[in-house]
Amino acid sequence: MQRNGPFWASVASVYESSVVGVNSRRSGSEEVLQAVYPAATYASTMRAILPNAPWVSPQEKAAAELLIERLQSPEIQKLAADQGLRPANPAVPASRVVAAYGADPRAVYDSLRAPRPAVVEAMIRTWRDLVKKPSRVALVVDSSGSMSGEKLPSAQRSLQAYLAAIGPRDTVGLFDFDNRLPEPVVIRGGPADAAKGQAFVAGLVADGGTRLHDAVSGARDWLRRSHKPGEILAVVVLTDGRDQGSRLGLDALKAELKRSGFGGDERIGVFTIGYGNPGDFDADVLRQIAESNGGEFTQGNPESILRRMEDLQMAF
Repeated sequence: MQRNGPFWASVASVYESSVVGVNSRRSGSEEVLQAVYPAATYASTMRAILPNAPWVSPQEKAAAELLIERLQSPEIQKLAADQGLRPANPAVPASRVVAAYGADPRAVYDSLRAPRPAVVEAMIRTWRDLVKKPSRVALVVDSSGSMSGEKLPSAQRSLQAYLAAIGPRDTVGLFDFDNRLPEPVVIRGGPADAAKGQAFVAGLVADGGTRLHDAVSGARDWLRRSHKPGEILAVVVLTDGRDQGSRLGLDALKAELKRSGFGGDERIGVFTIGYGNPGDFDADVLRQIAESNGGEFTQGNPESILRRMEDLQMAF
């Protein structure tokens, strides 16, 4: 939000310390974020709990009390204050929770209890199925020869989980690219298209080159042709390689994406994921592709790729 301005997003739910941290690092040209405090909200309180139980020995209790005392000491509490947190020790001021960093040191609000996990799941499901704006995502998957070995099966597992969780109002265009750029497989959320999506993922074979630039451009063009009014639009690119053989150069691609990005009327964001070990892919190029239009670049591995896909799914 700070880097791309209010056209990228106007409101987000974040920690107060996140607002303080972003504003304290901003350059003079970047937007200042302002924390807004609802009448009731959730407070994230860091607790130290010493169980009063028979299995806690006197030595363990004494050690825990020393640790708690140390955590509450001014020296340690100042470290928390330096991170934009409100210290638990009233003798230590919340030095960075100030208006200059977008925070209100005198904010008054009621703290809500955290709901049970089943309630949270129901809330997310209801939001996804009934409230969330419909989305249309072009999911661009690199199936070139460099994805051989364990890379492709790991990516397939992440993709299958992603497709199983898309909402009934969402549309996903599945693009498989190497040195060829076939037409996308288009699926809607829900059981009717589930088999089609799973068949696409299962049919991925690691072979060929990596026409990355052309694949991104083609996915963006599909969104421009097929989208419906009110849909959130995004291109998500998963690749472990570098561009090979594209007709479109990097500068030309960036210029195209900028015209249709968050700064324009179409608001198509491109989010790139470099998959595998650093050096397998050109991180700088993937970052340029994403940031040229208000998107974001991240690196993924078999452990983190599913979490990243889940994060993007919540956003789109």
